[in-house]
Amino acid sequence: MVAKKKSRSQKYDEEHDWRIIRAIKFCWDRGYKFYPVVVKGQSRSFKTLPDCYIELSREGHPPTKGKEIYKQNDELWDKMEQLYLHMYEKLGGEQKKI
Repeated sequence: MVAKKKSRSQKYDEEHDWRIIRAIKFCWDRGYKFYPVVVKGQSRSFKTLPDCYIELSREGHPPTKGKEIYKQNDELWDKMEQLYLHMYEKLGGEQKKI
């Protein structure tokens, strides 16, 4: 059986997914965690998911609350991925070899 060749977009998605996994692990190993927190005072009906903000937790420090409010959809998860990738690069997780 011959394996099908992956399209360019599938290859990019796979590489992007592994980069995010490395970034999340790198941040967690250093005590940095991003997670959604439900905004207080919203309806408690189960018809819709409540809005959230993103919080950053660092070992030994009080949590830092984000300013933006997100619906629980792809926008929230995309933003959390961006934050992990940003922190990964800021902390030196992806240094270029010379």
